Amino acid sequence: LTVLVVNGAVLSGIEVRSCTGFRLTGSTIVMRDESGPWPGVFACCIDGLIERNTITIDGFGAVNPETGIPIPIAAGRGGLQLGGLSVNIRVINNLIQGGIGNGITLGSLAQVDENGNILIALLAWVVNAWDPCDPCAPGSTYPQPSDDEEQGPRYESAGALFNIRIENNRILDMGLNGIGLPMFFNLDEEDEMISVDGLEILGNTIRNCLYRDLELIPDNMANSMGYGGIALADVEDLAVYDNLIENNGFDHLQPVCGIFILHGEG
Repeated sequence: LTVLVVNGAVLSGIEVRSCTGFRLTGSTIVMRDESGPWPGVFACCIDGLIERNTITIDGFGAVNPETGIPIPIAAGRGGLQLGGLSVNIRVINNLIQGGIGNGITLGSLAQVDENGNILIALLAWVVNAWDPCDPCAPGSTYPQPSDDEEQGPRYESAGALFNIRIENNRILDMGLNGIGLPMFFNLDEEDEMISVDGLEILGNTIRNCLYRDLELIPDNMANSMGYGGIALADVEDLAVYDNLIENNGFDHLQPVCGIFILHGEG
């Protein structure tokens, strides 16, 4: 796919599943400013290249003519997501700007029953998914448990990602993490994390992200999650260098890291 102009709404402008040799280059993907759980681009593939694209929200950058103040994105999630089991993906020289979600999300989720049987094999986002009030609520990457935990939905990672390279991208003005996950898990209750084996984050600019009011991290998640320009759970063979990560978080009171890695090796 090359030199496309794609407009989308609550579902992804481009969604790719179970593909080998996927290429998306030189294209513009614009999502309407409407609430939904899917990003501007979702890709789950082997041997992929996503290069020189613009992924944004319709109306981003507009200014109120009476006040001269930029009009914030109200509801569109935006961003790029690489689904679980993606292998050998290069994300290079893209502009990802505007939206209430992560700039780049690594991993996806499956909904399971109490016995671990898969009910829904692929979910991009679960925190307040399809809730029209989500854009006004504090942002989070941890779904608060139901009052009746036996009846509440259960999730697990849809699979690890392997050999991902994120290089020379501009990730700007996103409501949540510049590079992050769809969900952190409570490690006191389950041994579950979204894992990446082989991840290079090189020469990116991550600026003015995490602008939403953030949900306070619950006491039971204090050792299991974090917010940041980069916020990841489990990474092996990680390289992060020559990135500019600045001006993230609404103010100095927000619990925001430059880089948060829950568990890393290599």
